[in-house]
Amino acid sequence: VYVADFFFTSCPTICPAMQQSMLRLQSRFEEYDDFALLSFTVDPEHDTPQVLKEYAAELGVNEDKWTFLTGPRDSIYRIAGEGYFVNAMEDELAEGGFLHSEYLVLIDKDGHIRSGIDKRGNPRAVYDGTSDAEVNELIDDIKVLLAEYRLATKRAEKRRMEE
Repeated sequence: VYVADFFFTSCPTICPAMQQSMLRLQSRFEEYDDFALLSFTVDPEHDTPQVLKEYAAELGVNEDKWTFLTGPRDSIYRIAGEGYFVNAMEDELAEGGFLHSEYLVLIDKDGHIRSGIDKRGNPRAVYDGTSDAEVNELIDDIKVLLAEYRLATKRAEKRRMEE
């Protein structure tokens, strides 16, 4: 189970708030071996592995829990849109030169985007990483998902023991 986001280290707008939300998730689920965080840079030319490593250290990232990724720009943008259904692109009109989503995406152990239910009862596939209220809802949904897996594991172990 992991949460993914798209950011860049020199972002002057939403990224600092998003990274604080990811730090909250790291702190809340740090003891869970079956939970991780994944951050993709949308500025791979600037955000080299060394820059990402220094950025992570400044944030206080637990490298066992939270991974920062870079790669070819086109691949990152394709993964954002086709894999996570979020925006990531260059945009000369956007502050910092990149347009990217503020969303955090919850992924289950099978690689599927997991949805929660919003306050109106509608399914929601993403959580606003700049909203404390939505991050609180994400935390609740992560707890439910992890509990589902633990329950399924216990049931499978019980069946094996009965056989």
